[in-house]
Amino acid sequence: MPVFIEVTLIPIAVLIHDLLKLIVNPSENLILFLNFNFIFIILVKRFCVKNLY
Repeated sequence: MPVFIEVTLIPIAVLIHDLLKLIVNPSENLILFLNFNFIFIILVKRFCVKNLY
């Protein structure tokens, strides 16, 4: 359980940070933000699958 909390909290913190950067400078950070979301979704799916099976 502590590992799960660590795995979820760090990306959420980065996500919030990226959202704030996106508000400040949308055009430059939009691509990075989308790339991060894509990676984050893949990691979450992989982690959930690992725990289910």
